[in-house]
Amino acid sequence: MAKIKLSIQFDDPKFKNMGIETEIEDGKAAKFLKSVLPKSKSYTVKRKKKQPQSQPTPTPPSPPEIK
Repeated sequence: MAKIKLSIQFDDPKFKNMGIETEIEDGKAAKFLKSVLPKSKSYTVKRKKKQPQSQPTPTPPSPPEIK
């Protein structure tokens, strides 16, 4: 089975700089997400179309925390 890149970003501004990125087998992604996400919330799944082999985009450094 093909591996896909699973990337999760949060819409909540408190978690703006947090995210999860991993590779997982395509058929196991939905089961994995159901097992880790709280059942009391609703989620939107966006599937990106496969792009030609491109270099990974470097993530910008997160701003320092303000205390």
